[in-house]
Amino acid sequence: MHTNISPALRRSRWLAGAAAGAIAAVMATSAYADGVEVVTVTASKRETSLQQTPLAITALSGDALNAAQVNTSSDLQLQVPSFVMSTNVIQGEAYIRGIGTDISSIAADPSVAFMIDGIYLPRLSTSLQDIYDVQRVEVVKGPLGTLYGRNATGGVVNIVTNQPDSTPSLDADVLYGNYDDFRVRIAANGAINDAMDARVSLIRHSRDGYVKNVFLGGTVDPQDTWAGRGSVLVHISDAVSLQLSADFSDDKGAPASAVRVLSTDAPALFFGGTVTNDPYKVNENLRNTVNNNQYGYSGKLSWNAGFADFTSLTAFRHSSFKLILDLDGTESNWFTHEPDTQGSDTFSQEFQLASKTGGALDWILGAYYFNEDANSNYNLFLPLFAVNLNPVSTNTTNAYAVYGEATYHLTDQLSFTAGLRYSDEHKKTAVTMQTFGTPFASFAGKKSWSAVTPKFGVQYNVDDDVMLYASATKGFKSGGFNSTAIQTPQSFNPEFVWSYEGGVKTTLWDGRAIFNVSAFYYDYSDLQVNKYDAVNIVTIENAAQATIKGLEIETQIKPTDALTLGANVSLLDPEYGEFITIDPDHPLLGYQNLKGNQLVRAPKFTANVSAAYTFDLESLGSLTARTNYYYRSRAYFTPYNDNVVSQEGFGLWNASLQFDSSDGRWFTSVYMNNITDQVYYQEKARSASIVGTIGWPGTPRTFGATVGVHL
Repeated sequence: MHTNISPALRRSRWLAGAAAGAIAAVMATSAYADGVEVVTVTASKRETSLQQTPLAITALSGDALNAAQVNTSSDLQLQVPSFVMSTNVIQGEAYIRGIGTDISSIAADPSVAFMIDGIYLPRLSTSLQDIYDVQRVEVVKGPLGTLYGRNATGGVVNIVTNQPDSTPSLDADVLYGNYDDFRVRIAANGAINDAMDARVSLIRHSRDGYVKNVFLGGTVDPQDTWAGRGSVLVHISDAVSLQLSADFSDDKGAPASAVRVLSTDAPALFFGGTVTNDPYKVNENLRNTVNNNQYGYSGKLSWNAGFADFTSLTAFRHSSFKLILDLDGTESNWFTHEPDTQGSDTFSQEFQLASKTGGALDWILGAYYFNEDANSNYNLFLPLFAVNLNPVSTNTTNAYAVYGEATYHLTDQLSFTAGLRYSDEHKKTAVTMQTFGTPFASFAGKKSWSAVTPKFGVQYNVDDDVMLYASATKGFKSGGFNSTAIQTPQSFNPEFVWSYEGGVKTTLWDGRAIFNVSAFYYDYSDLQVNKYDAVNIVTIENAAQATIKGLEIETQIKPTDALTLGANVSLLDPEYGEFITIDPDHPLLGYQNLKGNQLVRAPKFTANVSAAYTFDLESLGSLTARTNYYYRSRAYFTPYNDNVVSQEGFGLWNASLQFDSSDGRWFTSVYMNNITDQVYYQEKARSASIVGTIGWPGTPRTFGATVGVHL
């Protein structure tokens, strides 16, 4: 008798078997190993051990990020279960556990909050960050309505950079790989005098594109980045310190800009456009160009007030880009973005007072202010028909919040947490629609929203190695305006999600293994979605509800000093509740209720397994072999669940080999990523009347070598 078993179930059983085998190996070994690395995190706005923090967090140290070849924020998805991030030229579309957005209006907000050292980055373009000279990256999953508040319904990605101290050091490495990939990273640290420490770091990264332009020659999607940051820490007294920081990023390449036509009904094909059979070759008659700039300044004042710690974090950030894109992906002069621009200037101020830990009651109080002035100019051009649509927009956001959270330790084992945040949001938007520089319609409006988001939690420490937790949390994402069209309705309201989660974090075998499990249920209401009507006019409306059920497992095992094994698994059941709309590619079907459809960019199954083995070469040093395999099941890019606009399940296999000198002063490594040269698309889109079906190819096989020093 034969039974049909789904591929996802087969993979789940295989991973369970692999985990069981690894656990058996641990229990059988007689050698005691050093424990696995347990990262200290600040997701709860104070330093805590990852294993004692009652939140679902994947935290990766700087060393772990380097070992796994995580070079950008988009690369994090290969290491973090249920995290998906599409890269569409200069736009990063992050989703955690199925919650995210691809709405790029300057008067709309992301659903996953990206932060650098606690400073909020508001635009989808600013979520694309180079990962260099970092202490760790924390991916906190689930709505964080109390401590983080606005626009963290999906979660938070917090990049924590290396901080200045008095120990002199110099770190540098040089990478060279195929596609003429060249990267240099340098970081210097040390004391200026007895009262002042400083750190400065710089990265230069360039490479040819992965996709060749057969029509014009050269490549379509090169990398050309300079970035750096500097920080000075002033010890004003034993109790007071002031840290001043600045950073910049300048990208003049056009990464992830290659557009490939994937359907035979693309209008460009009827006007002379052609498509090659090679997914990494296109015929484009316009050079894709990008100028993407970011910079920022911040000041952090820390005061040990005795009974509590006071922190003031002040920040200014700027981002802007200019983009020229051949959007039809062919040599036909059919459809372009020529040019698109966006700018954003933000100011934020946060005050926080946190009690000392160790007593019966731990508490945090805070106040937050955020201001953004943004502008955009999108230029959609159909040259063959002399059609031009050019929405020019401005938006001002003022957001205020106060929050508090307290944890009462009823016993040494049992603790209860309650928190509350009040948010007040104000937006003012103006849109002028132009054609060839001549205005023909305009809109101006302003609106305010407020929200109260509570949190309730319980934590029970069975013993020093086993912790149970459960929570109920409400998340809030601000309302906004559609800044790219003239339409009714123009504004949309906030969206909310109630999260109910429970989990267990365990440390086993004298710290040689960790095994963490979390289960959750999301009740998601008033989703901000692109909705179509009977004449294919798109609006942004609060038109959908959804539920998301899920289970996540993260484990790491170190059977011996030489061997480390890891496995992370995410199972999701993400589906729309009520969502009535029209499919613009099948308008004759009329209004449809998409209830039961899978949420966009929410694969039902993701997993990564890894292994590292270190060979002791005695006086010479050590040699470490690492490998990692990542698998993701089918993900849809539209709510209609059309397989044509989806990426079927695929896997990526990476490996590296690194030699470290015995004194730890230098290393060299070789790597190969996407070893099987798997062809996949990180993003797809469809519009039968404009571009047909198009896709942005993922990274092909890459390989190279790195040499580095630590002095």
